[in-house]
Amino acid sequence: MKLAIIGFPGSGKTTVFKAVTDYSAGGRGAEDLTKPLLGTVKIKDERLNKLAEIFQPKKITPEEFVFNDLPGFNLSQIKNVETIIHVIGVFSGRDYKKDINDMEIEFMISDLAIIEKKLESLEKELKSKPSPDKELERSALRKAKEALDKNAPVRSVSFTKDEDKALGGYQFLSKKPVCVVANLNEAQVASGLGHEIEVYGKEHGVAVISICASVEAEIKELDPSERVAFAKELGITEFCADKVVKTARDLAGLMCFFTGSYKGEEVRAWPVPRGSTAPQAAGKIHTDFERGFIRAEIVAYDDFIKYGSFAEAKTKGVLRLEGKEYIVKDGDIITFHFNV
Repeated sequence: MKLAIIGFPGSGKTTVFKAVTDYSAGGRGAEDLTKPLLGTVKIKDERLNKLAEIFQPKKITPEEFVFNDLPGFNLSQIKNVETIIHVIGVFSGRDYKKDINDMEIEFMISDLAIIEKKLESLEKELKSKPSPDKELERSALRKAKEALDKNAPVRSVSFTKDEDKALGGYQFLSKKPVCVVANLNEAQVASGLGHEIEVYGKEHGVAVISICASVEAEIKELDPSERVAFAKELGITEFCADKVVKTARDLAGLMCFFTGSYKGEEVRAWPVPRGSTAPQAAGKIHTDFERGFIRAEIVAYDDFIKYGSFAEAKTKGVLRLEGKEYIVKDGDIITFHFNV
């Protein structure tokens, strides 16, 4: 999954980026001020480790998130990310309520400008050449515009599947899930301000995480063997990387399935949207898998761990064959059969 870390000037978003990701290079050079910093986070999943113990693969591949720390404040650069991390520099005296609202307004203004321009061109197109697809697109855009005109984000609109598909290429900012990170200083953490901000978020339907990025960025520089003990001394029970990733994953509606074989090349976790069908999950591995999908052999993670092997799972009746209509569940271990 791709995420963008953004924030108004002085928010400390690059410090948050370094605290969260595995980025280890130095800061941006003067010649790179227009380029984003890229960092990854490998998702910790004990289930994958247990599967690796059984399968003994040559390679273990967890889910991976790619974070973009965007220079300056250029909203055009976040069109292609799936989730937005909005950092608020509470440590510098920023009003978190105002910043949450102002950023949403920025998103809505950007979306409204795109919609108004596109609706104008669509009206001309439909007058000269009627098209059911274009009419559907126009109808969906009008629904989005109606919400924006009422100061409501596009994500507040209930679209049909066809309307969602028609709007897929627009990448509206106010339709994307947003995780707010309140960046505090040590005194603010001790005062309980972070809890206050998180409560405010819950009351207003906003996902909020409070952290002290400067401290966690320092911890990230330590040897991995020293990090947990040092964090414990400071009262940090969960690293910000884990909190941010967990929240972003939930907001994006993701889950994962697993693939693996005994002493094979790889055991891997594959992220997919909740509600994905077996063919759609197969397409995550390769488009040919989806195109030529025949069936899938599936066993739930808990059942596989309980019985210890595919053969025993089959004997117990928990390894089953599923077709194109099957909805994948979190933790499913899947072997796909296809023909292209």
